[in-house]
Amino acid sequence: MVKVIPSTSYELGKARLQIEQLEDLNSKLKYQIAILKARLAIFEKVDAVPSLSPTQSDKSQDTTRGGLKRYEQETTASRNRSMRPETCPRPCLTQPVISVGDGRYVYDDGAPVKLGPTMVQNWDLTPRYQAQTRAAEGKRKPYVNSPRRRPRDVPCRNKMSKSKPNDTETVGTEDYAATSDSNDGDAESSDPKSPSEDTASPEHETLIEIELSSELEPPSEDEPPSEELPCKGRTLEERSGLRDSSWLSGPALHVHIPSKPACRLLRKAFCLAQESFYHAARKHWRHTKIWYGNFTQGPHEVLFGYSELERCIGERWQEYSMDFLANGGFSASDVVSALFDMPIVRNKVCHFGGRFSDDLKTYDSDLATCQRLAVTLKDERRAFKIRRLRDLLRAEAETVLAEIESLQDLAALPYARPWKRHHVKAFRDLELSTDEDVPEAIVRAADTWSWRFWRFED
Repeated sequence: MVKVIPSTSYELGKARLQIEQLEDLNSKLKYQIAILKARLAIFEKVDAVPSLSPTQSDKSQDTTRGGLKRYEQETTASRNRSMRPETCPRPCLTQPVISVGDGRYVYDDGAPVKLGPTMVQNWDLTPRYQAQTRAAEGKRKPYVNSPRRRPRDVPCRNKMSKSKPNDTETVGTEDYAATSDSNDGDAESSDPKSPSEDTASPEHETLIEIELSSELEPPSEDEPPSEELPCKGRTLEERSGLRDSSWLSGPALHVHIPSKPACRLLRKAFCLAQESFYHAARKHWRHTKIWYGNFTQGPHEVLFGYSELERCIGERWQEYSMDFLANGGFSASDVVSALFDMPIVRNKVCHFGGRFSDDLKTYDSDLATCQRLAVTLKDERRAFKIRRLRDLLRAEAETVLAEIESLQDLAALPYARPWKRHHVKAFRDLELSTDEDVPEAIVRAADTWSWRFWRFED
């Protein structure tokens, strides 16, 4: 076996490499030593600083002629305060609350002050700087001082415009109606019947003032204006058609609608129910435990969960302690029953699932639950709005039924796959149904789907 002996040049290169490594290590150690020396010098300077605590000789200088220490002496402010005459503190007496009609008053510096939303039984619920001033209250009201002055622009919130049809045009929205001049602002100057400012008679001024005050008076904050509704002689439940679900016995019951419009209808009805309960609590239960700290900033804070309702109202089966719900002329038991039916709708709105969505009968029942709450709280305007949502649900079902009838013949064509997912859900329900009132068009469409398309649907 041959032994390999390294050459001299290889050994020299290896030694040179070790020397370079040692030099690098030496430089690093020198750098660390320099840092440690600098830190040591800093600590030595800190130790050399004399102590700031007073010595025994300095402490002896704090005494005065009377033998009192400096912190025991009285200051100039304390001497001035002791020279003032002592006054007895005024006893804190609770001011009586005086009820005059529907208002409640307390005396403040000899003047009666009406208890507003910031004061209840002489307790300040909010700081005084957050209370509304008289000037702010005056700004919210229409200003009609004289017919010769232009009134302030107040938004028209009425459903029906009181102006002439030739001068204005009404644009209907869900809650408000905006009016605009048909002549882009020139109708007022070109009207020959309008009297001039200089020639207006006193009688005509009085008439103008009455008309302006009636038109510009805004609706109350608690409740928006209600529409003119027919059949005033019957109850609100009958006029709003709360129990009218006769269309569910027709052919439209056997179809499914898309999940998007169903979710939209449920959300709108749920929001209307929130508004109805909010305005009722604000108007009739303002001084009860329902209102305080629960949803004082708007109807969007109204929660219809079981735990939230039990926290602000009480347990459902303890209706004897809920007599305050009858303050607005309501039936306390009906209000409790309508409120504790809302958590079911709340769960469906907050956890809506299109794949496992309900049938039309269940959707109509959920909308009727929201309408029942509005009817129980005597909210005529929102009860009719939810009734219109139920009518939209019926119209959507009839539209889907018409689609199935029109696409039935098209499905027989080769390479045609016209059915949508909500159509297929109706066909799958038909396979497990024993109902004999299913429309013939849906039966034929389901047969076509079963032998042609069922294997392609998931």
